[in-house]
Amino acid sequence: SHPTGNGASLAFVFPKETVGYSDFRYGTALGPNEIRDTHIFSSRLLAGGTNHWNLEDAKSTRGRYFILIDANVQSIATKIQSKGLVNAAKTERIDFSEDDTLIINYTISTQNGGFVATESTQQESNFSAKQTPFLNSFPVFLIHATNGGSRISSDPYFFSLRPYDDQLKSIQLLGYSNTEVDLNPASLSLNNFHIKKFKIYPNPSSSSLFLETDRINIRKEIKIYNQIGQLIDVTIIGDENQKKIEIDISSLAKGVYYISINGDRKVIVKN
Repeated sequence: SHPTGNGASLAFVFPKETVGYSDFRYGTALGPNEIRDTHIFSSRLLAGGTNHWNLEDAKSTRGRYFILIDANVQSIATKIQSKGLVNAAKTERIDFSEDDTLIINYTISTQNGGFVATESTQQESNFSAKQTPFLNSFPVFLIHATNGGSRISSDPYFFSLRPYDDQLKSIQLLGYSNTEVDLNPASLSLNNFHIKKFKIYPNPSSSSLFLETDRINIRKEIKIYNQIGQLIDVTIIGDENQKKIEIDISSLAKGVYYISINGDRKVIVKN
């Protein structure tokens, strides 16, 4: 805040040039069909007399920058020069192979009628992704719609092509995959420390299902989801000490559903 730079100061140190590229740009652009926003990262290549911008999938950039705080601007300048920080700073394009990237393990579970992804150990996880983008990889998102639907997908526009039509509630980047991902989070089977055996019969059924478990102290709520992850029914268990429970599904339309108890899920069919 001192007009001559003799007060406490802060400086950012960037490289004078990037490695193999002149500069990078990041911003937003109009996407396909002129109906959605697209976030882009591009680089300008200056090699062999060329001068053009490149847009490439699954490319990564890494950089080294420095932030300095000192009593005044001159002290900062002296420190930058004595430590050679301009030459030490660096920005470059880099290609990661799948083997170069770390794995993130998640437990996908239900919370307040929706799905949440929590980082966990490999033993406790039911979904995994790579931490950083690598060559020919696809992003993986956990997406929630305002109507209650959920999806784990590589397509961030699964529920809507338009960014501001109030259909998308939230989107979370989980990581990256070597294949495109598209699945209902309700189809994931959770590791569970309270129920070791979980049996549903008859399946398919037209009216009632019977649930049996090896533990008597099971949770009081049984949740049923449709194929796009919407919570459509909650059954309250009358006596939590029951090992065998009858579930009425007569009001459900014909189709495939997922039933959840303490996070463990199974597929059921109403015929």
